[in-house]
Amino acid sequence: MIAKVAARYAATLAPQIAARSVPLTGAFLAAALNRAYLGFYQSIARVLFTLLPIERQHDAAQVLSCFASVVRELRERQMRRR
Repeated sequence: MIAKVAARYAATLAPQIAARSVPLTGAFLAAALNRAYLGFYQSIARVLFTLLPIERQHDAAQVLSCFASVVRELRERQMRRR
């Protein structure tokens, strides 16, 4: 008898638990996505604030050209690894 009641109770409780876990799952996924974007934009800011003082000391076009060639080389290395 207890097994029958437990089975019925579990059948009605499972959808409720699933519905209540949706906001938690969404919050966890949103936090992970925010962390990924935060890391990306922090790395972009690090590069920008490293290049700005160099551009002030040297010709901006040369600095950007050098940076572009470094980025190109790094991308080629990544493509070779794959």
